[in-house]
Amino acid sequence: LDVAAGVHSLTVQSGALLDLGSRTITVEGTVTNNGTLKQTKEVAPGTSRFLTLTDAAGLTGKYWGVDITTSNNLHATTVAISGNQFCPAVVDEAVRRCVDISPEVQQAASLTFYYRTAEANNNSMPTAWHWDGIAWSPLPGSQGGSGDALWVMIPSVNAYSPFMLHDA
Repeated sequence: LDVAAGVHSLTVQSGALLDLGSRTITVEGTVTNNGTLKQTKEVAPGTSRFLTLTDAAGLTGKYWGVDITTSNNLHATTVAISGNQFCPAVVDEAVRRCVDISPEVQQAASLTFYYRTAEANNNSMPTAWHWDGIAWSPLPGSQGGSGDALWVMIPSVNAYSPFMLHDA
């Protein structure tokens, strides 16, 4: 697959990984992520957008990922989004999106996690949670968006990976 050229529709099967490296992909039709989408990019001061897929014209959002906003340089950062599956150690209903963020340099940043209405399991405003290696803890933040582009924004994150969106 030449991801620089774009595709009509994209389905990542359960258990599969589509690693875009530092490239982007355009999608004209639908995107279904039942596996894992992964992208690695340089994060400089400002906002860096990961795994946000649009059509070739850049006008229609097909899949929304994660924005990392920082005044520092996090250098090479990898974001992997596992979709339509439960996050580790979660056994009840949740927004079925787990996010691993691995910055080369761990410094404070604001994270905005995007998700689709269908991933919310009838909960329009989930909370972002962080796994500290022992337990999941909710993170203070704000929620918003409309239609099929909803978001949860967490300011001043200093510890990374993994995160999930889950009912409060």
